[in-house]
Amino acid sequence: MVDNDTGFANERAERSPKAATGIASAAAFLLYQALAIAFYGRSLLPRFTTVHAGQSSDPTNYIWCMVWWLYAPMHHLNPFFTKLLWAPDGFNLAWSTSIPLLSVAAAPLTLWLGPIVSFNVLGLVLPALSAWSGFWLIRRIVGETGPALLGGYIFGFSAFMAAAQSAGHIVFTAAFFIPVAIALVLDRLDERITAVRFTALLATVFVAQFLVSIEVLATMVMFGAIALAAAALFWSERRAQLFAVGIAAGVALIVTAVALSPYLFYMVRASGIGMHPVWAGTAASDLVEFIVPTRVMLIGGFQPLRTIAAHYLYDSYVWDSGAYASLPVIALAISFIRSRRHERSSQFLTFMIATIAIAMLGRHLRLDGRSVLKLPWLLIGGLPFINNAVTSRFALYYHLLLALTAASWMAQTRRGMVIKCAVTALIVLLQLPNPDSSFWSQRLNVPVFFTSGSYQQKLRKGETVVVLPYAKGGALLWQIYSGMYFALAEGAGSGPIPEAFQAWPIVGAFRSDREVPNQRKELSAFLSAHRVQTILIDPTFALAQYWSTQFQSVGASVEKTDGIILVRMPIGDEAPSR
Repeated sequence: MVDNDTGFANERAERSPKAATGIASAAAFLLYQALAIAFYGRSLLPRFTTVHAGQSSDPTNYIWCMVWWLYAPMHHLNPFFTKLLWAPDGFNLAWSTSIPLLSVAAAPLTLWLGPIVSFNVLGLVLPALSAWSGFWLIRRIVGETGPALLGGYIFGFSAFMAAAQSAGHIVFTAAFFIPVAIALVLDRLDERITAVRFTALLATVFVAQFLVSIEVLATMVMFGAIALAAAALFWSERRAQLFAVGIAAGVALIVTAVALSPYLFYMVRASGIGMHPVWAGTAASDLVEFIVPTRVMLIGGFQPLRTIAAHYLYDSYVWDSGAYASLPVIALAISFIRSRRHERSSQFLTFMIATIAIAMLGRHLRLDGRSVLKLPWLLIGGLPFINNAVTSRFALYYHLLLALTAASWMAQTRRGMVIKCAVTALIVLLQLPNPDSSFWSQRLNVPVFFTSGSYQQKLRKGETVVVLPYAKGGALLWQIYSGMYFALAEGAGSGPIPEAFQAWPIVGAFRSDREVPNQRKELSAFLSAHRVQTILIDPTFALAQYWSTQFQSVGASVEKTDGIILVRMPIGDEAPSR
């Protein structure tokens, strides 16, 4: 931990790089990987090509992007803009969660075994890699492998990580760059690396994080700036050094902007700086959730706790939850901080944990689902790049600091081995994820129409198609299985609906399943304007029969074939001006 008088790393931490062995590091990763497979992979491994990790619709977007970053260069296309989605207008991918770095990293596996396998491998490896990264940082600070091993588990298998895993949000389970960035700052403060090397390495981390998640980079920079400012208050005698580190980090951001200038050009072209609701959401942590988890955790499945969690804003989509930390973890953090309350390191940690926890609550303090009072995020949340951040996701940083303090307690306590083992076992038990293996995966819904290749006889190559249910993710999966054979007059999970599509009332009807005025006329006009002559309907869609009838009412033919409903519009309609 931070030493009160001599600097930012104590004597044990100074010895830790020499004391740590490669064997211990490898063993730690293998342990975390085994846990990730045991927790999340039991339903994946037997069916690696017929199911995908995560229960939300977002994985289909990531899988599509993994194909796109290979497809675009192979076909000499602009990777930042695609005509395959939201056709014929196309879509600017720069503001979306298009995961270019993860896609490129997985490219060999994607080319070999396909994007589903690649995504599932990432889904199992990334939580382990993030846990290992947390272990590596904590060991660098506390200097002992055992406590760091527990710290890595607390961070990498936290409620936040479990919630992200349940949705297949690999942009959040790929959190390993955050500990790396912190370690770089500590190394610079301890003068283990030069300013030039620090700037270059930090810029590399920034670029890599940007290419995984723009949101995480934005929040990393925000909390990093807060941490440096707070450190300057607690260690006034080192303000010059902290200021120099801040300047170097700023230079790293400039280098990052230059390196990413083509990408940033398309971002600005899409909608300006920081005002695009790519990751927009209202999810904010409930104060009660800090001790009562949602059903992503084992104990959250018990009925009394499920009743409480039902009051949270996001109970119906638990992948934005994650504030929960087990009482033993909180107790260890409090005990460690109190035992060193007169040291500036403990005061600094207290400030950062409290700041992040308050930010997680969002614009209003909610207690058991009820809004109690307004919070500072009302002002901070309007800043560019941060204006659309989902505050409940700040739990990523909250759990890392809790993991660090709990590991520090383990490293410095004089309690016997029996007590340490009992506490460790209790932490592991209370942080076990939902034991239902089906909770962590979803079966692929790909009709025989695509797997057999019959789409090539029924569709014209390059034609624009509408898929129902509309913009729900299945359309992207079908497009992938066809080898990008057709374009879509829709998208899913790749950013907000373009304004040109939002202007059409029938799009609202597709998405909300509510009839709009002059629906038949609107339906014909939309299909004609977007040059759509073929509609593919999933037979399992609850309103499949309703929409089949609607299309028939405007002169379409309807055919059931190879596991889909194929709708053909009559040829000859002219697109109206709009």
